[in-house]
Amino acid sequence: MRIIVLTGLILTAGLFAQSNDNLSGAQFSKALLVRSADADSGRTAEIKTGGSGGKAFLMSFVLPGSGEYYLGSRKMAAIFFGTEVALWSAYFLFNWISDFKADDYKLYAAAHAGVDPKGKPHQFFVNIEDFDNLADYNQAMLQNRQPRLLYPEDGSYDWSWDSMTSRDRFEAMRLSSDRYESAGLFVIGGVVLNHLVSGIDAIRLARRAPSAQSSGMIRVRFAGLREGGMKVMVWKGF
Repeated sequence: MRIIVLTGLILTAGLFAQSNDNLSGAQFSKALLVRSADADSGRTAEIKTGGSGGKAFLMSFVLPGSGEYYLGSRKMAAIFFGTEVALWSAYFLFNWISDFKADDYKLYAAAHAGVDPKGKPHQFFVNIEDFDNLADYNQAMLQNRQPRLLYPEDGSYDWSWDSMTSRDRFEAMRLSSDRYESAGLFVIGGVVLNHLVSGIDAIRLARRAPSAQSSGMIRVRFAGLREGGMKVMVWKGF
C-alpha cells in the first residue's frame, strides 16, 4: 500500500515540478524518495529552487547589480549597476580625451620639430622631448652603449626643435595625454573591484536576507496515516 501511495505522490510531484521553471520533475521525485523513509516522522524537507548565493554571485560578478536584483534588493542593484555605468563612461571619456590630446601633441611636434608622426610608437614621442634633434639622440645612445635604440637616419625619424620653449610645451602636452590614459587604466581597476564587491554583496544578501532565504523554497511535509498510508503537503515560498 505504501509503495502505491508513494508512486502516486511521485507522479503528482513530477507534474507539479514541471510547472516550476527552477525545479525538474526528476529532482523533485528524488527528494520525495529520499524523504520517504521518514514518512511517519512528520518532518519537513526544504528544496531550494531560487535565491542561490552561488548563482547570485556569478550573476553579479558578470553584471554588477544583477545578483542583487535576482534576490529582490532593487536599491543595491541600482547602486552597483549605476556604478558600473559611471565607471565605463569615465573610462571611455578618459580615453577619448587622451586620444584627442595625443593628436594635438603629434601635430605640435610636426609643426615645431618637423616630425612625421605616422606609424611612430609612443616611446618615440617620449624620446624626442629629451633631445633637440635626432643626431643628439643617436649620439647619446652610442655613448650609453645602447645601439639597439638608435633611430635610422633616412629621414623618417628626423626631428629638430625650433626652440626649448616648444620642446617644453610639447612635453607638457604629452604628459597631459598620458595622465588621462593612466586614469582610464585606473578606472578599469575600479570596474573589476565593482564586479567583485557586487558578487560578495549578493552572497551576503542570499545568506542574511529572510526574503532571499525563503524565496524559491519548496517545502514538503510527510506524515504517516493510521490506516497504514502516508500523506504529503507541498507548498512554495514566494
